Amino acid sequence: MSLEREVQMLLITEMTKALEKLVRYLKDELKKAFSWTPEEYERTGNMQNSIYISKYPKIVNNVITGEISFLENLAWHKSRMGEGQPKGYIPFLINVGWDISSSTGHHRMNFDIHPGYHYIEKAVGRFNKENGTNGIQAHVYMGGAKYI
Repeated sequence: MSLEREVQMLLITEMTKALEKLVRYLKDELKKAFSWTPEEYERTGNMQNSIYISKYPKIVNNVITGEISFLENLAWHKSRMGEGQPKGYIPFLINVGWDISSSTGHHRMNFDIHPGYHYIEKAVGRFNKENGTNGIQAHVYMGGAKYI
């Protein structure tokens, strides 16, 4: 194996470890956020279980990239607002929050109103702070647009 190929394999291995670390950080932040027990429903754990490395590292034009995603079948949830409403993308809603109190007529915290946990920003911030010196930085894209 050439020296160049050995270096590439080492970089890909390190990037894979970095992606695994970021998945752990996301799950850690969700664990903190979900430390309370809801009265209206029972948690399934689907949110945490939906996080995975969807694209393992590859090198293209001297840039190493990888991707973390949420399993689609676990990430979407039926609407709290009732039948006929579109499903909600839970990874985003749990991150930014919601307020459907004007539609439901209820003001139950963490059910009709939720401030958002901002777990993505917290996990990425922690990751980037710890990895800033080695050149590995996480960026978040939603719908093709840069989010963080």
